[in-house]
Amino acid sequence: MKSRQYTTLDRGIMAFNSFLSYLPKAENKIGDRLYPAKEHVDIKMDENTKKHVSGLMRINHAGEIAAQALYKAQALTASDDELKKLCRSLQMKKLTI
Repeated sequence: MKSRQYTTLDRGIMAFNSFLSYLPKAENKIGDRLYPAKEHVDIKMDENTKKHVSGLMRINHAGEIAAQALYKAQALTASDDELKKLCRSLQMKKLTI
């Protein structure tokens, strides 16, 4: 069976749909899942260390989001089919990490 060839508009709509999936949903309940650090012992840190660690985590998260956006944009605009496939596979790996 021949695979579907998506137009630029199709890929744009799919990218926008993907973006919408990141928005919070009204029916999402935070308390539905188990606390992942239940067995973790808290380490005592001074206020400066806490601020530093929090900043590092925000930077890491921002980098992950930016990487996903770059892969999506590259896959959307690339003219080389091999590059498109590579970007899509990298994007999917980032989403599953």
